[in-house]
Amino acid sequence: MLSTDNSSESDLSLVTKWWMFSSLPHRKYSTHPVNKARQELGEYHHLFLELKRHKEIFHSYMRMSIDTFGYILDKVEPLLDDRKYTNLHTNPILAS
Repeated sequence: MLSTDNSSESDLSLVTKWWMFSSLPHRKYSTHPVNKARQELGEYHHLFLELKRHKEIFHSYMRMSIDTFGYILDKVEPLLDDRKYTNLHTNPILAS
């Protein structure tokens, strides 16, 4: 009777594993090309432009649509004075 219990537990375990793996979303890429190029492209000057070409990736990265980002940027851009955000070592990232 003990061997039957082990067999049914093993079967249940296999079925559970199969169900878990079959219900996972299928990916096109293991790592999206945009993310692979992040080191070479940089965080803003190049990566942001690349993200804007991929709406789904932009939304995943920024947690908002491109239109929403543009709307917010239009509202806050006049309030940003680039002189306040500079230091001795780097140049500011300007909105335009």
